[in-house]
Amino acid sequence: ILGAGFVKLTFPAGGSFTGLDIIHQTGKQPPVLFVESNTLMRDTDKGLADDATSPWRRKLRDASPIFKEEGRPSNYQVGFLNAWVGRICHGVTQVLNGGKKAEPAAEQPMDASVMENVMRANREHLSRPPSETDLAARTQRLGEIVDSLAKAGTQCVFFEMPIDPTLMDLAEPAAVRKAMASRFPEDRYTWLGIDLGNDYQTSDGIHLVKADADKVTRKISEKAASLK
Repeated sequence: ILGAGFVKLTFPAGGSFTGLDIIHQTGKQPPVLFVESNTLMRDTDKGLADDATSPWRRKLRDASPIFKEEGRPSNYQVGFLNAWVGRICHGVTQVLNGGKKAEPAAEQPMDASVMENVMRANREHLSRPPSETDLAARTQRLGEIVDSLAKAGTQCVFFEMPIDPTLMDLAEPAAVRKAMASRFPEDRYTWLGIDLGNDYQTSDGIHLVKADADKVTRKISEKAASLK
């Protein structure tokens, strides 16, 4: 949906600071930059950022895909497992269909008992209020990066990704939302304007199902087009 004009600096279980540090270390000046606010409390993956910007490691990545981000051991293992399970499911489906080509499977909801455990873990994690000192330091750091990019000509756009409504107002997301609104008020900074009260559906409380993720992606694409 985003197309070739976008570079996506999102990484498995990562936060916005990793992508921002990669931009800073490479000296790039993107015309438009979208920053997700939900991940403010996540640190930079220094190993990944250094790996992405190291000249000699870049040569290794050009030489072999195993050195690329998606080739990192954890991602490789997850990808291998997904592919392995996918092949088994595909084979079983073909047998059940008498050898006929199977239709693409619709996105399946998580098992209710598994979902209950996942949501419990989400609530426990997000119910912990962040340290006020840590939150202030992270907000200040983000502000310095964004203001520096904006001064050089980058149009920065903030957005809060919708999550399950029962998690939205717990201690951590509420504190992050308040800190972001204070440091980056809408009358001085650009926000994407996602209606968090809308009926967005998640697969695990945090990540949107594909159909709703596509809705947000289209909003990003439309906003970027309006800023050109």
